[in-house]
Amino acid sequence: AIRTERDLPGHLVARPILRERLTLAIAPGARDSGVIRDPADLADCRLLRAATRPGELEAWLEAAGLPQSVAAGAPTFPHFYLALEAALAGAGALVCPLRTVSDLFNKSELKEPLPHIRVPGPVYTALYDPASAQSDKARIFLRWLARLDSEAVKTPCLAISDGVLFSAEGKPPALPPVARGQGLG
Repeated sequence: AIRTERDLPGHLVARPILRERLTLAIAPGARDSGVIRDPADLADCRLLRAATRPGELEAWLEAAGLPQSVAAGAPTFPHFYLALEAALAGAGALVCPLRTVSDLFNKSELKEPLPHIRVPGPVYTALYDPASAQSDKARIFLRWLARLDSEAVKTPCLAISDGVLFSAEGKPPALPPVARGQGLG
């Protein structure tokens, strides 16, 4: 399983695999998008919040040096992807995981008005049962994930198409070497 660090079962081996970086995103056509040049400009901007990502807006505001009262009237959406759709539709600015929205920035569907303000987000953790008959395969998979994450740092965009992972250059990332008899299947 892969989960964020909240409420991890103690009987499973847990290996952190990546930490998100959070940034503010807004649609270029949003009413407030042209006026955000400085964190203080957010006083007049509508902010959005996702119930499934608690505390992220507040952490970003703190990093920006803004009081929490700036977010007092922020509408809360029940799920991040609903809040993201609202941001894409121009309803306001949303704190987002950079990896999730980087392609939207590249396509100019969203913009990052204050790119110098980014905060650490949740840590994603891979879990497996060491007593499982599949634990060797799980360890191999975790090594592959660690290598994939380090490649993602070098390669700005990884995408999945028809169940196959590709880098920005259109090549699948290389799998780590696997010792004979320790294959994935």
